[in-house]
Amino acid sequence: AVEVLIQLFVTHARDASESDRLDTWQRAIVTAPHLLSKSTLIDESDQRRFVELVASRMGVDPSVDMRPSLLVYTSLATVKFVIN
Repeated sequence: AVEVLIQLFVTHARDASESDRLDTWQRAIVTAPHLLSKSTLIDESDQRRFVELVASRMGVDPSVDMRPSLLVYTSLATVKFVIN
């Protein structure tokens, strides 16, 4: 699930790079880079839910096994990097 999410965002970012929308976002980030660190792709409750879904798919308990959280948060960081 995590790999599919990353691929989806990477593919979308590549597609978006061919449009004017990405240019607008890049200009916005350049003019106000401090706002990027405050932005989130997914709110906290959705992040927790995503961790639960990944843990369920892996067949583990996320309160005991940290791998689902690592996968989700690493994926979100990757997506944020790709967008940047």
